[in-house]
Amino acid sequence: MSLFGPSQIDELEAKVERLTRQVEVFARQLGVELEAEPAPEVSDEVLVLVQRGKKIDAIKKYREEHNVGLQEAKRVIDGLDHDHR
Repeated sequence: MSLFGPSQIDELEAKVERLTRQVEVFARQLGVELEAEPAPEVSDEVLVLVQRGKKIDAIKKYREEHNVGLQEAKRVIDGLDHDHR
């Protein structure tokens, strides 16, 4: 049984994302280098979907594989899409 419902999880993910961006801004202003996030592991199937321009399918597949929220999956896939242009 989960402590949070789907909408609450989405709200928490959005809040974490906002806080992360704020920390990044503060770090830049202070000249502090943050540790890099480890590159997400992405299956060949997800990579092929991204390369074919099927971002929505890639996001769905990534979410299935990693049990993550929509925002996190979208961030990863958007990053991959940008890298493969």
